[in-house]
Amino acid sequence: MGSIAILGHLFPFWLKFKGGKGIATYIGFIFAVNYVLGSFFVFLWLIIAFLSKYSSMASIISLIAIPFLMLFLSYNSSVFLFFSLISIILIIKHHPNIKRILNNNESKIKF
Repeated sequence: MGSIAILGHLFPFWLKFKGGKGIATYIGFIFAVNYVLGSFFVFLWLIIAFLSKYSSMASIISLIAIPFLMLFLSYNSSVFLFFSLISIILIIKHHPNIKRILNNNESKIKF
């Protein structure tokens, strides 16, 4: 069910399947699956965001880290593949942000 919510927030029909809040929904879903994974995601996001000042970079790095943490915690391979697929979709959706970071045009967070 969480995957449907994430996809619904990534591709909202009222926004012509563009935009959305997929990362926020992913964080809620991951906390529901395991609070350690959710806490790790948020903690890593905060560290990366504080150091880089880029929210999207913090999200992407955290998305990459979660499947590896799942491997370390010996999760079932189907759960690992599911979260890897969701992470890949979310990272692909950040393609414009990645381009802006590389071109040094991405807006920074102010703490």
